[in-house]
Amino acid sequence: HIARLKKQPILWGETKNCSYQYFFGRGVLSKQITKSRILIIGLGAIGSMVAHTLCRGGALRIDLVDYDAKEPENVCRSEYNFDTGINDKVLELRTQLHNISPFIETSGNSLITDAAKLFREDQESKQKLKEYFEGYDLIFDCSADNDLAFLLHQFVPGKELINLSISNHAQELVCAVNPNLYSNMMHIFSILKKEEEPDLYNPTGCWNPTFKAGYNDIAVLVQYAIKQINNSFTQEKPLRNFYLSINSEADFQIQIKTF
Repeated sequence: HIARLKKQPILWGETKNCSYQYFFGRGVLSKQITKSRILIIGLGAIGSMVAHTLCRGGALRIDLVDYDAKEPENVCRSEYNFDTGINDKVLELRTQLHNISPFIETSGNSLITDAAKLFREDQESKQKLKEYFEGYDLIFDCSADNDLAFLLHQFVPGKELINLSISNHAQELVCAVNPNLYSNMMHIFSILKKEEEPDLYNPTGCWNPTFKAGYNDIAVLVQYAIKQINNSFTQEKPLRNFYLSINSEADFQIQIKTF
């Protein structure tokens, strides 16, 4: 083997500017979102989409809460991947967020919501839970759990708490906020209440039965809702309760009703 030096320029590896300002320069969300310590509770279709959107919008700290595992039937309408198999939702979503943004910090918790229900009457535990939730600037409750919504409202009545839920066939999306989140949520539900035969899907996964809707059905409403929330923060206006409803009799339309 004979090696000889050549007299020619060195071709260095190409580098790119990956600073935060350059990385998110074309689509950063409001600073009230990106600079906040965010907690997302419930990592199903809605929660996983919220996490991805906030991460791609420049959020720096997102913590995740869900006790459930991702199964095959979760993949088609959430932000999960099939090739990772049956996996913990928190663990998989944390990995995805790190793969999207080099600036994100995340942690996960699978027990806090059960603890909130089990120890709600114990004063010492209740104080610890209150301190836990008060450690966040912005909380998204995407759990579709009315009991949890009631408890969260009690724990952090003065926090930026946002409850997002969706109706069967993704006909409506409800966004309820503090103050008085629980009563606001129930008021909107009462307005939207429909007398109809149950038409649900019975999978083998977590919620059984669950509502029918595809990825596109859910995503279009979730993205609209996040846009509305971000606009409020950008314009420095207080968050308002609202619901979105679809009308597809002719051209597809989304209508918003604020309270």
